[in-house]
Formats: sequence, C-alpha cells, structure tokens
Amino acid sequence: MSLSAFLGDDGAANTTAPDAQPTAAQATSPTAGSAVGELAPGDVVFFSHQHVHALLREAGDYSDDAADAPLRPVRMDIEWLDGYSVGGRTRNVRREDLEALAADGKVRLIAEGVANRHSRWAATGARHPDQHAQDQPVEPKPRVRADKTTFTREFSRDRVNGFLRHPVVDHKHGRVAKAKAMFTARRPDDELSAVATVNVPNARQACDRHTVEITRYASHPEDAVDRDALPNNTGTRMLARIYEWAALEGFENVRALAGTDGNDGGIYQGANFQNDGTACSTGSHNRNGRSNHDHTRELTRYLRSVDVDGEDGSPGVPRRVEGRLGNGPGGTVTAQAGLASFSGYDGDARPAEFGFVREDVTDTKFARDDAHAPYSGRARDLFAAEGRDGAREALAGEATGRGRYAPAAVFGADVDGTLVAALAVTGNPRSPYSEARVLEYASRETAFPGATARWLLTRARDWAELEGYDVMAVPEGVFSATDGVQSSLPAGLGFEAVEGGGYRMLFG
Repeated sequence: MSLSAFLGDDGAANTTAPDAQPTAAQATSPTAGSAVGELAPGDVVFFSHQHVHALLREAGDYSDDAADAPLRPVRMDIEWLDGYSVGGRTRNVRREDLEALAADGKVRLIAEGVANRHSRWAATGARHPDQHAQDQPVEPKPRVRADKTTFTREFSRDRVNGFLRHPVVDHKHGRVAKAKAMFTARRPDDELSAVATVNVPNARQACDRHTVEITRYASHPEDAVDRDALPNNTGTRMLARIYEWAALEGFENVRALAGTDGNDGGIYQGANFQNDGTACSTGSHNRNGRSNHDHTRELTRYLRSVDVDGEDGSPGVPRRVEGRLGNGPGGTVTAQAGLASFSGYDGDARPAEFGFVREDVTDTKFARDDAHAPYSGRARDLFAAEGRDGAREALAGEATGRGRYAPAAVFGADVDGTLVAALAVTGNPRSPYSEARVLEYASRETAFPGATARWLLTRARDWAELEGYDVMAVPEGVFSATDGVQSSLPAGLGFEAVEGGGYRMLFG
C-alpha cells in the first residue's frame, strides 16, 4: 500500500487496525475513513455518496483471505458489506477506475488487510437501506460494442434508479424522481450497461411543449474491450434512439446540459448536437449521502432539432397539439387556433409535402377538463367525414378511458395547416405482452392515397418499436374507407399476415 493510502486527511499515519470499530459518527459521515490514492485487495472502503461499505478483492478471488493476493491487480471485485446489494459482488472492475473515484473523494479507506466480509464492523451504522428500498438491485456491466447492444425503452424507474445510484456508476444527480421516457442499453446477456432518462423541462418558462430534455445519462465506467482502441459508441447510439423517439412523439428539439460532473459534452457533439450557449447551475443538490453546497458552475447547453423526415421534413409545422394551442372565441382554448379550416384542402398534395404531426394531447394532465380535449377537433372531424362508419365514436370511446399510457397516439399528415390524413393507435406499452393496435385510419383525397397511408403507417410502426411495444397489429378493414389503398398495404412494410385477417409485426 502506498504512502498516500497509509496517511489520513491530516497527514498523520492511519493507525486504524483491522479489528477496530469506527464510531457511529465516523460510520455515517460522508467523510468517514481516510483519503486514499491507491487501492489493493483486502481494503475495506466507504463509498461516501451512498454510505455503502465494501471489501475489495482480486477479480475472481473467493479464498478465505482477500489480502492474500497481488498488491495491484488490473481488475478487482467489489464485495458489498451493506446497502441493497449486501453480500453480493460487482465483478471485474478496473482498479484504475476505482482509484479515479477515490481521487474524486467518492471512495474512502476504512481499513487495510481485512480477510473477508465477516469483518462486519466496518458496516455498523453505515446507512439506512430502507431509504431506497423501492429501487431494484442492479449490477452495471461493462459496455460492449453498439452492434451487439440492444437499446430498449424501460418502464421500471426502480431499475433505472438502481443503476444510477450504484456506487460504481454514481451519477452526479442520483435518482430520478420522474421521467417522460427512460432508455437502457442491454448487453447480449441482458445486463444493463447504460441508461438515459428524458423529461420535459421542469422550469415553467422553459417548458415550451416543443422541447424535451435529457435529464440523466450514465454508463458503466469502462468498455468490455480496449476502450482506447475500439470505441463502442453506446452513448451516441442511445442518443440516436432518443431523438428518433422525440421526433415521433412530436417534439421539435432535444436539449442536454454538459459539465455537471466535469464532462465536456463530447457525447453530444458526436451525435450532431449543436452548442446552444451556456446555462448556470447553483450546485445545490439534496440527495442521500450528499451535503448541500453552493457554487456557481457554468454548464454548456447542447441542442439538436429533430424531424422524422430529416432534411426533407416540412419546416415550421408545430407538431404537437400543445404547441398549437391558442386563444379561441370567447377566451376558450382550442387546438385549432391559427390553422386552416377543414374545408380548405385542394387534394393535390403528396407525401413529399406532408408535415408529421401528433393530433392527441400527449401529456394527459393537460387533457383532463373541457378546455383541452384529448384529440384535436380537426382529427375528430376528419375521422367523422372520411373514416369508416363509427370511426369518430370509436375514438370517443378510447378518450373516455384515456390515461397516462392508453390510448396511445393519433398521428397526422399536415399540409399548410390542414390535416389531410390521420391514423389512430391504441394499446398500453406497459402490459406484460404489449400490443400497439391500429384503431382507425382516415384520409381526404390525395394525389397518391396508397403512399399517404404508407407514409403514416411507417411512422406509427417506428414509434411503436421505440415506445417499447412487443408487437404491432393492423386489423382487417382499417383502410377500407379510403379508395386506392390496398388491404395488403402492411405487407409491403414488413408486417406478416395472420390467420383470420389482418397483419402484425413482432419487435425485438
């Protein structure tokens, strides 16, 4: 053990014996133990942010004496002495990554030369695991190459928080209280290597209904392969999934802040985000294992505009109903203000001129009274005039049971403020076997009716996969009210015919 490991904060020799017991104040203090520069098997360490103790061992060592191992192995196992993973191990972590945590003060030395986890004195009064008992134990694993990683929507906030607060990950802001969407990177063995959370901005003035913000990104600190010679691109691939999802949700911008933990925003630059100036953080945080402190830190704000059609997308179309809300007659709020009337369409448009829009109020808390109907008036009118018999009633029936997750969405094709086609999808993505089902389709007369239906169904299909559904179904007869649309249209988009009629597509 090096001199820096043997000396305490005040430079005095660390005389803590392996069989000594720390006081309650020492055990519960974020500064318990001594500063340490080098770590070795047999060290009992304290992860100060989470108030968790652990015994360090050489990777793969299950012998009776942890200290009977090479002094500085390349990789180490972390055997947890308390916390939600008590008795478990985080395996095969690079020693240099642990020492980097120690250099930042996140790992402190309690004792050296401890034989095994039965020396439980180090854990006495360390923390209160019941404070986060709702989180699931998660063992982060090293990242693998993106082409071997599955990027999926996650609905368990407990699992995501278990990853974020794991001492090896130790995200600067800790747990997330709420999120509009969460995404995970899963290795071939189904273990998590990275997570990201997305939400609308919390600040009232920043919540413009056009922008979504990346609130957390965290990954295991190392790659499963040589990270310098073979970058795995996990972060940039996950960001790509996020901005595809955001565009299909109807958002127009994705925003992120860099610099809270010393990062330079390279991951955002690699994903084509643009520098959008700076923001300021007070540094006042209040989470388990961390004392509030005040500082002013300048953060770099990154922004990326998103569009489902890329450079071919129609600019200037407000894609979300909330973004089109305005003052109607008598001060009422409608989703139609400033848009062309239903009767103003000439019928010559084609998909290259369409703008993608969401015709449902995607944040259901804004659709709980008469002022904010779940679906736009122009969507209801289009289904009534051009849809199948009973289409508007079917949509109204879905609205009565509308909650946070169901029904799912109404996608539309907009031409100069007029809705020319709409497709409604229903289903709960949180169900054990989740199905996104096309409920209704309606379209005015367009230059290429088949291409119009294909344009919308393609986007609904891509959204359903990103939203986390297991399967998407297109029932028989959905397109029957629109001349020029073949009932077999889904087959050309990768859907398979099912016995009894209709089509479906399995994801994953």
